[in-house]
Amino acid sequence: MRDPLPRVQRGLAAALRDRRTQLSAAAFVLTALACYLYVLVGNINNYDNIVCTPEGYGTGLRSGRWMLTLLGDTVGHAMGNFNLPLFNGLLGLVFLGLACQFLWRALHLQKPWQCAVLTAITAAWPAAASAMLFSFTVHYYLFAVLLAAVAVWMADRSGWGWLVGASLTLACSIGVYQAYFPLAAALLVLRLLQQCLDSETPWKTVALRALRFVGVLAAAMVVYFLLLHLCLRLYHETLTAYRGINNMGKLNLAELPQMLVRCVRCFYLLPKTGYAFLTNSRLIRWAMWASLLLSAVSLALAWRDRDWKKIVTVVLLLAALPIAANGIFIMAPETATHTLMTYGVVTLFYLPLIVGDGLRWRRDAVRRWVSLLTCLCLAGASAGYAWFCNGCYRTNYYSNEIMASYYTSMLTRARSMEGYTPDLEIVFVGQYVEDPTLCDLWSGTPFIMGGRSTASVQINEYGRLRMIVMSTGMGTRYATDDELAQYADSIAAAPNYPADGCMWIEDGKLFIRLCDPSTVYY
Repeated sequence: MRDPLPRVQRGLAAALRDRRTQLSAAAFVLTALACYLYVLVGNINNYDNIVCTPEGYGTGLRSGRWMLTLLGDTVGHAMGNFNLPLFNGLLGLVFLGLACQFLWRALHLQKPWQCAVLTAITAAWPAAASAMLFSFTVHYYLFAVLLAAVAVWMADRSGWGWLVGASLTLACSIGVYQAYFPLAAALLVLRLLQQCLDSETPWKTVALRALRFVGVLAAAMVVYFLLLHLCLRLYHETLTAYRGINNMGKLNLAELPQMLVRCVRCFYLLPKTGYAFLTNSRLIRWAMWASLLLSAVSLALAWRDRDWKKIVTVVLLLAALPIAANGIFIMAPETATHTLMTYGVVTLFYLPLIVGDGLRWRRDAVRRWVSLLTCLCLAGASAGYAWFCNGCYRTNYYSNEIMASYYTSMLTRARSMEGYTPDLEIVFVGQYVEDPTLCDLWSGTPFIMGGRSTASVQINEYGRLRMIVMSTGMGTRYATDDELAQYADSIAAAPNYPADGCMWIEDGKLFIRLCDPSTVYY
């Protein structure tokens, strides 16, 4: 048996010399610096991030993420799952950079500028930016993006071994975060569209490749669910009902037409409809419209094949693309779509690259102009998202500063009360704060994405007690049901914080009434 190492070394050396690899890597480094330098060194926390400080990797098996649990437990045993933003973030960016290299290879892009702009928009996409706010688990999530990209690259290669490998790799990606399945599905649709627009590729080849891709997706989902149920048994766990996780994959056929319409609207009309905070500036919306227009123009200019089977197939693939990209609507219909779940929608910006690839037979000014406008469109969108990311991170930074100051002031006031002693427990009554004195200058800005929170929101998020410990070094807790009943008269007589009389000492406890304990905040 021949030693495979020399072959691997030659392949790696050739890849590194490839102009596409070099330009893609340069684009990734520049985009990552522009988007994520602030969050890597800014010590920015949101509701989940503060709760998983100093240690934790998030919700795993109970949310259907069996691979996340396996990875988290393994890393935890070896070195601990500590929330280290710079280390975890840089590691995650290495995974994302490698994913970009596999993405342009999987889509068979030939021009270095195509690889560069695809890399830039992928690196700047809000799903990645949102993941960076969850620094305790960002490296796992971006590793799952890498697995999805590798699975797509493997699926397009000949041989049963590659087919099995693609299915297993994609199953592992879904096992870390289910929302990356739509990304893989949309990429496979784009690859089929690319082949269908190639006049030299017979329709039969496209059809057989489509069956192969469907087989990969189906096999990956089957493997995912089999391993999920196996892990649930081994860990003696059940799926949580939070946001309908326990009903994941269960379809209400009566609602399916509405879901499909929503998938299409939230792709081809995304600049108008907007969702998950993907269109928060005019520049980004203009870039989206331009991407769709360039795709339509390129399709009209590139089409040379009059085979009716290919025409029908192209129409079907263009209809399937938004359904694949927004597949999370169908996978988890009860879940509000978080920005993290939208990576499949980045293919809206891949579309003009794929369709425009069919113009390579032209050698006139039209091809050059379409290529230039496509490059400017994706570069502009990447710049717009870089601006957006930094605005969101700066908003979150000031939210943290305001919260630290707010709780420091609250507890300083508590410790200044007559009769205070260090052995008193500090107990909150109620969990909702409505303080008219709290000023939040960033709440009206367009800088909002899943995971980012303003001070007016962060003050009532579930990580309050951990935020207080991290910002003041003091432990606090909420009143138990028994305490609410025992001290009902005192609680009823006290006003809400920060009014005078909202704090009192009773039976060795210092109570702070935030609100009526019956108030529920969502």
